[in-house]
Amino acid sequence: MWRCPEQTIRINAARSLHQRFACGSDRRPTQDEWVQTPQTDTGAGLEDGALPISCQPRSDPKMNPISMIDPRTASPDGPLPDRRGCSEWRTLRMRRITSSTLAAMLVSVAASAESPSPTQQVTAAERAFARTMAERDLQAFSGFVSQEAVFFMNGAAPVRGKAQVVQAWSGLFRAASAPFTWEPDRVEVLDSGTLALSTGPVRDLRGKVIARFNSIWRLEADGVWRVVFDKGSPAEDPPPK
Repeated sequence: MWRCPEQTIRINAARSLHQRFACGSDRRPTQDEWVQTPQTDTGAGLEDGALPISCQPRSDPKMNPISMIDPRTASPDGPLPDRRGCSEWRTLRMRRITSSTLAAMLVSVAASAESPSPTQQVTAAERAFARTMAERDLQAFSGFVSQEAVFFMNGAAPVRGKAQVVQAWSGLFRAASAPFTWEPDRVEVLDSGTLALSTGPVRDLRGKVIARFNSIWRLEADGVWRVVFDKGSPAEDPPPK
């Protein structure tokens, strides 16, 4: 291979020699095919019929360590030679830029579409938690209760621990119909995204509001939101502001 530092190649038949030497030719041009000039790669001051050396293959790794790659056969994901005067090089480079930009946009859109906010996550968890009561599924109910949960039960002493909470609530799952329903009307999450308050009305079988629930949810180590505190309050209490 050859190198022409700070030189340009004179082409008697410009189009023919451009095809032969611009994009990866291994043959060294003859003495008549190139001329030494004081100009650089910019192409400024080139004589008629000359090509900038940026289109030529170079063997000196200090000048262009990847210049021996032929853009006609190079992978769009691989390194590109510095041949700014070569139309094939420019086409391959634009193809790479376009595909990279499109891939980044697709990743961004997918991430935003697949990643609900912490508030949305807690709201969905609360609704799923309430659905376990409507579907009479005690086992699913237990999956939303933290191992160290504390539930307050109608003025009685608080029930501590997942097993005790599930046992205390098991009687509410025995009948064919749920004794009450609940749904969140407000969810607030810490800026850290690890702790949240969920509150909303509790209704009887006729749909009358009979109480308000207040639950504290925690994002646990396995990435699942679970209830750590639960306490009801009278129906007339408005949601906290």
